[in-house]
Amino acid sequence: MKSLQSKFVFYHQADHMDCAATCLRMVARYYGADYDVSHLRDLVNTTRQGASLAGIQDGAGAIRLKTLVSKGTVENLVKEHLLPAVLYWNPDHYVVLYKISETKKGEYIFFIADPALSKYKVSEKKFREKWVSDNADGEGLIVFFEPGEDFMETYDEYALNYVKPSRHFYWEYVKAHKASFSLILLITIISSLFNLVFPVLTQKIVDTGIPNKDLSLISLFLLFQIGAFIGSSVFDMVKGRLLYVVTTRININILTEFLLKLTRLSVRYFDNKVASDITQRIADHSRIEKFLTTNLIGTIFSVFNFAFFSFLILKYDYKIFLIFLSITVFSILWMFMFVKRRKSIEYKRFEAYKDSSNSSYEVIYGMKELKLNNAQIAKIEDWGVDQKKIYAINKESMLLEQRQNIGNVLINQTRSALVTFYCAFLVIHGKISIGEMLSISFMLGQLSSPFTQFFEFIKGWNEAYFSFDRINEVKERQDEDDEFLPHGHTLKTVSAFERILISNLNFKYDKSSPVNVLDGINIEIKKGQKVAFVGNSGSGKTTLVKLLLKFYLPSKGIISVDSNDLAELEANSWRQKCGVVMQDGYIFSATILQNICLDSKKVDLERVKQVCHLANIKDYIESLPKKYNTKIGGSGVGLSGGQIQRILIARALYKNPEVLFFDEATSSLDTENERIIMENINEFSTGKTLVVVAHRLSTVKNADMIYVFNNGKIVEAGNHVELLVNKGFYYKLVSNQLELSN
Repeated sequence: MKSLQSKFVFYHQADHMDCAATCLRMVARYYGADYDVSHLRDLVNTTRQGASLAGIQDGAGAIRLKTLVSKGTVENLVKEHLLPAVLYWNPDHYVVLYKISETKKGEYIFFIADPALSKYKVSEKKFREKWVSDNADGEGLIVFFEPGEDFMETYDEYALNYVKPSRHFYWEYVKAHKASFSLILLITIISSLFNLVFPVLTQKIVDTGIPNKDLSLISLFLLFQIGAFIGSSVFDMVKGRLLYVVTTRININILTEFLLKLTRLSVRYFDNKVASDITQRIADHSRIEKFLTTNLIGTIFSVFNFAFFSFLILKYDYKIFLIFLSITVFSILWMFMFVKRRKSIEYKRFEAYKDSSNSSYEVIYGMKELKLNNAQIAKIEDWGVDQKKIYAINKESMLLEQRQNIGNVLINQTRSALVTFYCAFLVIHGKISIGEMLSISFMLGQLSSPFTQFFEFIKGWNEAYFSFDRINEVKERQDEDDEFLPHGHTLKTVSAFERILISNLNFKYDKSSPVNVLDGINIEIKKGQKVAFVGNSGSGKTTLVKLLLKFYLPSKGIISVDSNDLAELEANSWRQKCGVVMQDGYIFSATILQNICLDSKKVDLERVKQVCHLANIKDYIESLPKKYNTKIGGSGVGLSGGQIQRILIARALYKNPEVLFFDEATSSLDTENERIIMENINEFSTGKTLVVVAHRLSTVKNADMIYVFNNGKIVEAGNHVELLVNKGFYYKLVSNQLELSN
């Protein structure tokens, strides 16, 4: 086995719920294995609620780390001393305890690696507060680790197939505009050359024009200065406009590619993320755009300025340049002292703004519920807590920047004073003229700008680096087809099918959960058959529909379309054959026409009218002033629950699919509308496969086969009459609705 790390390596968590995966990464790195957090995130089964201790055990086991989850006291922890270990930290967080030391007074100091913050030390009293918390028995939860015999073999196999995420993908977009950037670079060089005119002319005016009282020469020099200024301004204006055009194109291309990547990810990814998490990543692109354009171009401009003016100063007196350079190097070192702290602040700021966005969304979108429950003040107070966190983080950032700036100002003023003193000394001793001194002062002022720009470059790099990591977390994820495809198999498309077969299927959302959401499911759905799933809420009906749509893979068992495993079928190819109405179907802020036909480039208005008739909403739409061009959704006309469902039904029928999935598709409709629509759909779906999930059993009584679910299992199967005759679970469901028992 490789030797242990002499220095404990710390990693920041990329997301709010990544603390468990990041802690496991630090422990694995301590034992010599450098896993990527995205790999460990899947192994510990990170969800929107985070990961459990069982998930950490599962993840550690997968990389061959033996674990022991224990409850213990601080005294036992000090005695055992098997570190590093993962602690359950109050509230709802995981940290790594990597060292314990004892002071001369006999007090213990605990060294913590907190993935949300940084490495820090805590006293025994503070440690008890965070680890033991309010437990009456004085015990806290801890996970101990020990590498198994094949720990490094497992890592070596992983490392062999692992492709390290690249931060160079943005350069591909830059290279696509290399002609424009080459022109910008040329303009930058010319602008720098224009700046060289000013110190030379200043010296000539002071040393030649003024002593000789030669106004014509002075006027000529002034005209040269004005010309140089105008030329520099014109080139800067051209550079600014060109840079704006190029950066806008790059940003649009980058964001387009990012959004396309999001569409290729599995549904599980979105299950584990809140909306603000993704929108914050979109905002990260602007940071990177700013870094690659404004910061980078500004730095290149500063490099040329530095080179040109340094050359001129060296011609006057190399000692002046050495004084300037030595103190400037000290200024750079001062700047780097704050990099690590600033990086930690950026991580905290990202999480705080994400939480604040969530709070704002909830206040806006939950306004009706807040009003109904008189909870406006309470929710605003919750939002205020998030603002206080942001205030505290921004205050910390401001204080850090103030300390950094005060140091920089002090160093820079000292540098200016020393250089001025030395220049004055040279003038007194006749080594340089007054004009040369003024020229040197001008050039030193110009040299200060590149270093200021360099500091901004370092700051921008830190922000961009953090943004790169967050965006890479999305970019490097597998597309859903690649994620689901069994190793060594080839992806297939769906042409035609005769049946869907579900064999011995088990499923659970949380891999570490001991309970299956679906357990031992066996179903055959033949082409053209009408199949219904019924049962109590939470019995697994909707989950099975999601599995049939390849949103998830079974934990055990198989779903096959004819002889092909659904995992091997291209998701888009399969879903193209499916028309779906889910319980939580979404209405876009667009026209009715655009909501029914989501691909607005291929609109068949007659077909739209036909499916609206089938969904029994045509008369309503045509009574509106703008008819099918009426805007609905968040920024349009408000619709009732029943009207929304009918729009969703029309959308599903418009695809003219081979398989229809209706998950509580008519739950918001009155019985008359439901009857009309179901009769229309039964007629429309002749020769098509129809899968219906419903609580209202009048919807499913005409199905060829009804599967009755209870607690994730199929407890009965048959048609409506057969199940009533059996007087089993289905009979009870019908009795409760229709009072058949009376």
